[in-house]
Amino acid sequence: MAALLGRIQEYKIEDKNWSSYIARLKQYFKVNEIEASKHTPILITVIGGEAFDLMVDLCNPANPEDKKFEDLVKLMQNHLQPQPSEIAERYKFRQRKQDVGESVAVYMANLKKLAKDCKFGEKLEENLRDQLVFGLKSETTRQRLFVEKSLTFQKAQEIAVGMEAAETNSHLIAGTSSVAAVHKLQATRRRVACKEESKEKGQRSGYRRSRCNHCGKSNHVDDSCFFRNAQCHLCQKKGHIASFCKGKSRANSNYHKYVNDSLEESDLDLNDLNIFTIASINNQPIKMCIQVNNKSITMEVDTGSGISAISDKFYLQHFSQCNLINSDIHLKSYNGNDIKCIGYCVVNVRYDNTTVNNLKLFVIRNGGPPLIGRDWLKKVNISIDNIFHIDNQPNRISKMLIDKFPGVFDNDLGKFNGGKAKLYLKENTVPIYRKARPLPFALTCKVEEELNNLIKLDILNPVNSSEWATPIVPVLKKNGQVRICGDFKITLNPHLHINKYPVPKIDDLLVSLKNCAIFSKIDLSQAYAQIELDDESKKLVTINTHKGLFQYNRLPYGVASSPGIFQQLIENIFAGIDNVVIFLDDILIASENEGTHIKTLMEVFQKLSQVNLKIQVNKCSFATTQIQYLGFIVDKEGIHTDPIKMEAIKKVKVPQNVTQLRAFLGLVNYYAKFLPGITNILYPLYKLLRKNEPFQWQTAQQRAFEKIKSQLMSSKVLVHYNPQLPIILAVDASAYGIAAVISHKFDNG
Repeated sequence: MAALLGRIQEYKIEDKNWSSYIARLKQYFKVNEIEASKHTPILITVIGGEAFDLMVDLCNPANPEDKKFEDLVKLMQNHLQPQPSEIAERYKFRQRKQDVGESVAVYMANLKKLAKDCKFGEKLEENLRDQLVFGLKSETTRQRLFVEKSLTFQKAQEIAVGMEAAETNSHLIAGTSSVAAVHKLQATRRRVACKEESKEKGQRSGYRRSRCNHCGKSNHVDDSCFFRNAQCHLCQKKGHIASFCKGKSRANSNYHKYVNDSLEESDLDLNDLNIFTIASINNQPIKMCIQVNNKSITMEVDTGSGISAISDKFYLQHFSQCNLINSDIHLKSYNGNDIKCIGYCVVNVRYDNTTVNNLKLFVIRNGGPPLIGRDWLKKVNISIDNIFHIDNQPNRISKMLIDKFPGVFDNDLGKFNGGKAKLYLKENTVPIYRKARPLPFALTCKVEEELNNLIKLDILNPVNSSEWATPIVPVLKKNGQVRICGDFKITLNPHLHINKYPVPKIDDLLVSLKNCAIFSKIDLSQAYAQIELDDESKKLVTINTHKGLFQYNRLPYGVASSPGIFQQLIENIFAGIDNVVIFLDDILIASENEGTHIKTLMEVFQKLSQVNLKIQVNKCSFATTQIQYLGFIVDKEGIHTDPIKMEAIKKVKVPQNVTQLRAFLGLVNYYAKFLPGITNILYPLYKLLRKNEPFQWQTAQQRAFEKIKSQLMSSKVLVHYNPQLPIILAVDASAYGIAAVISHKFDNG
């Protein structure tokens, strides 16, 4: 038998290009002269497992092998590619415009693809011509087409392609002289800097214009200087910049003077730009949070860079869905080394209440942290003095709090002075005594060290005997130390009258953050351990270890009543203080403005000081515009997924059993609000959780696993609920589940 020509791959359902797939299959039949009786068996063989499962479901109760090839094709066609609405397809066609970085040829190909189901008939070319002219991004080309008489589609396409090529060649020719121009500019500016320096030394005589006291320039007066409110990096004083600081050494003066003199041409649009890094200053980099394509990105402010840039690694992690456009730009570092730019992507940027679309974000090979340069600073209207204010605000406020409430920040374990916690047993409860469990040899020393540490902190107290005894579960922490937990679920918990004070729902807490722009998060140090137990309750929480019995003096983790007791106690402490959100040991303060925020912070810390509670300062954040809270990122715009959590989900390997699958689904469902259609997507995974269902990871499960992770990596933002805006309720149902979405309708639709 002669070898068959060509190869037909499996059909991918998500591509939904069934007609194209069948067209290729028919050509395969034709070129290999395959008789009609074999068409159905070959179709069933080549389409792949997932598509075959779908075909079986659609044919039920009949079998696919009993149907004709044409009937199977039509059955799948009606399901995968139902006849589209003519009006809807024409609407898509009319809305299509040429994208940034898209060539005319590609734009025309996409228009023809969209026109396929528009049923234009004999007026196809007329409609293609009109949409070509209307959708072009080049206004010059459009004006050229407007003056043409008897313009046909073919002629319009030729003119547009020709003018695009001419424009590209023009840029290439112009680009050859840009390098020399920049070198000339920088050489000139060096000479200017040297001349000004020689004037300072008295080497030149004659008339000299007075220099600005803020930046050192002589082309403007003090009152109009852009840097009149800037803060100096060197002396930390306001009113001048580092290049004109009178308190620095002469060597540093020359260095920074050259850098700042080189940065004044911020309005130039050059193909050669220098990216400067001032490494000799010990201050922390100035950072700001900015929305890029609806993603919250922390970027370092670099007024020495003419462009805004990210590394290639950062691009792949966060912006790989954006097309990378080639660029002829030449970048150099301060020492003259070339910096490899692999292109740029076009993004939309939002900061505060300003939104700017179609800004260039350059991608640097092996680059450093994300940089926001002069191009974005100017277009997004970010002033230098505001940058310094934002950057220094958290440090200023934390210093103020430390100075005023030093006891709240010290390293001693706090001890609540407003009363003791009490555990209540059910009637007729018989004490339960369990033996100590054997420990792995590798953990024995670590457990003993932790026991000694807890005794020193007065959290534990050794006892000789006890009616109650609970074995321990040692948990290894990231830092290599051990956390000791009592396994109270097998001893005390079933016999407690559990404190049922409600722990707030996370969704309710997030809703309360609407209209807030400034956030602080306070983390209590060893939260439960700061609450003392009464004497009777201490007897109930005795743990049994290889070193003997130890009684808890403080409220322990693992006791069923602990969350309710602690939540109630903390809420009572801060009752009456507005803008405070409490979830166990995480205290969040959210305010609309700085004045209100500082006032609330002072009230909260006053309460903490009064009741002798201590905080873990390295886990606190003060007066930020964005906060990580309960696995989410919260800012003025809304609620975002936490990139760190998303990275952890991205790295999750394929589950090997039901337990691992349940853990993955639990993690995913925590972020279900960001996942439209989650029920349908996860259906193949939930099938494996059914009773008596064999755990067989197949193509359908793999696709669902990859798709749900891909959706979580997207940049969706949930806006805060606003009772003043109209609400839209959208509901849907499928064979696998029902869903509803509540959304706002904004002015832009």
